[in-house]
Amino acid sequence: MEEIELAVLSRSRKIEHPRVNVIRPNGNVTINYLDTGEAPLSPTHLAFSAGLCMLFCGNEGLDGERKAIRHAMIVENMQQLYTDVFNDWIVENEEAAEELRWRAAAIDRYLKLSIATLNATGSGFRQIICD
Repeated sequence: MEEIELAVLSRSRKIEHPRVNVIRPNGNVTINYLDTGEAPLSPTHLAFSAGLCMLFCGNEGLDGERKAIRHAMIVENMQQLYTDVFNDWIVENEEAAEELRWRAAAIDRYLKLSIATLNATGSGFRQIICD
């Protein structure tokens, strides 16, 4: 496996000259591609993580269809991993899971009522954006 160069960019500020790390097989750099950095799991994170896995698997010489199939398989397995870990967490943390369900339901209800109120008063998202 050849070396892989990764540009490390800061999320908090723009860097004009990003630092480049060279990742070597048997090197001492560890990348936890499963860590979301305390952010919610997103399609962007899954795509980045799957892309990183594709680099480590080696995708040289694969045609577009085989690359797409491999990428889709990686994403599917990563989603299953996150689902399994979450389901295990729910079993081990019943009270916190119940609180999380109540909060999610409250947020969903708030959003539905807010949208319904905006639509009923004739105020749409356009007014919110333009004000």
